[in-house]
Amino acid sequence: PEFFFAPGHIQTRSAEIGAAELMLQMGTAYVAFRQDAPRWLRLTHSAGPSAVEKAYREVLAGRSTPDSGQIVSMHAAAVAAQTAAN
Repeated sequence: PEFFFAPGHIQTRSAEIGAAELMLQMGTAYVAFRQDAPRWLRLTHSAGPSAVEKAYREVLAGRSTPDSGQIVSMHAAAVAAQTAAN
């Protein structure tokens, strides 16, 4: 196996095709990814220390699936909104 290090790969590709072309290709790929993501990515929003711990433990225990995205906030307003919703 070969170790993959993204910053090193980006530097290599930038040297090969030029920074402008690399940024164009990365931007194009990102737009395509972003447009397709709602089809398969399931986002879960939560807030507060207990939500952070729960999300962490789910991932650690292997109960988080590849199609799940955890958006967990420790921002005071988000925590207050989450608390009010419960």
